[in-house]
Amino acid sequence: LPSSPTRRSSVLFFLIPTMAASTCPASPEPAMPHCFRPEKSSAAPHARILAYGDCLTAGYHRRDSYGGKEFAPYGQRVVESLASEVVVELWVCGLSCATAGRLAKESESNSIRDFAGRQGVGIKVALAKHGPFDFALIMLGTNDLEAADQDDSPSQTIAQRIFDNIKRVHMACHETNTRTVILSVPESRRYCLSMENGRDPDYVESWRHLNASLLKWSAENRDKVALFFDTGKAMPWAPASEYWESDGLHFSAAGSCYFGDCIAEALLPLLGTRRTGERDGYHRHSVDPQHSETLPSGSIIASCANKLQLDAGEDIIVDDAKEQNEVSFTVVCCATKPGEAVFVIGSDPCLGAWKPGDAMRLETNEEIFPKWTSKAVRLEEGQIEFKLIIGPEKNRGAGVRWETGENRSIVVKSQSAGTVVCLKWRT
Repeated sequence: LPSSPTRRSSVLFFLIPTMAASTCPASPEPAMPHCFRPEKSSAAPHARILAYGDCLTAGYHRRDSYGGKEFAPYGQRVVESLASEVVVELWVCGLSCATAGRLAKESESNSIRDFAGRQGVGIKVALAKHGPFDFALIMLGTNDLEAADQDDSPSQTIAQRIFDNIKRVHMACHETNTRTVILSVPESRRYCLSMENGRDPDYVESWRHLNASLLKWSAENRDKVALFFDTGKAMPWAPASEYWESDGLHFSAAGSCYFGDCIAEALLPLLGTRRTGERDGYHRHSVDPQHSETLPSGSIIASCANKLQLDAGEDIIVDDAKEQNEVSFTVVCCATKPGEAVFVIGSDPCLGAWKPGDAMRLETNEEIFPKWTSKAVRLEEGQIEFKLIIGPEKNRGAGVRWETGENRSIVVKSQSAGTVVCLKWRT
């Protein structure tokens, strides 16, 4: 391509009325992890799951009125929501105000006291004493981002440090052959208001970089990471939402209940079953044959492109269960005007052979915007260079705008699996 286009405390469990759940072992104030399973079921559990994390895993809520002494763990609702289709036993260890840094450091601790006065254990102790587990749900990072206010490091450095600590917790599970589920760092009032008024750009950038790193790592380690779940899509923060506490940081009891339903639905394919009318937002991927018995339906990655803004220049490429050599594109772009669309243009004939009038158009709608998606196309083998452009929907090729930066590229190999390329428009 010529240079011109390359432009640049007492524990009170919130009991869901639809079905009671029992804790084991029975105790007025047992140390975590707490165990949940359907009370009326005598069947052996189909799967054993560990939910490990911070206050959002604990279900810490009603802080303003009750001093933060009530807990509605989403894991309890997961058990209840799945009970009609599959029996699972789920252990919850949620340590209020704990950071990923602390939990990574204290992974072998037999006693971790949290902000609410409750006692839990390190991730390695939970795995050794209460395992084996089929899956571990890990939700960390919120408190680390809040604590980063005292850190003058660049936002990417902060995000990388938090990511490294979260990864250490996951890898402790992988060492015991326990596949993990990444629950991304959710939105918060601070994040959403900062997006609107631009007053806290470092926090926003750290949030974005952290979640993008988690997504990329999950795509690169599908044999160990069973699922990336986009918490921001499932639980978007909104003023006066019944799912959020007034502090804009914690889920309400109703929010944890709803979040548990969302997690349960995402886990169903991993457990060998699937509901009709499944929620949108989960993207299926091919599975390593060695996991075919435990994951008959394949591993999943939650589609997060409409919420998660990927780092500029950092493309995420994942295998998909389409025909070999087929490639499809998902782009996050807010820069279009009414009557415009996003196109992929590149060296391959299917991408227009660098002719704007023949570039491949992506589609969007009110529900998924600013996510744009393409159909799957079969590209030629070898290295394919491409870029994104914005142009009129109808008068194609006229008045196009090129994204900044160098040409992007993808290598298409003979007999390679189909791929999905996730991108962010570069301004």
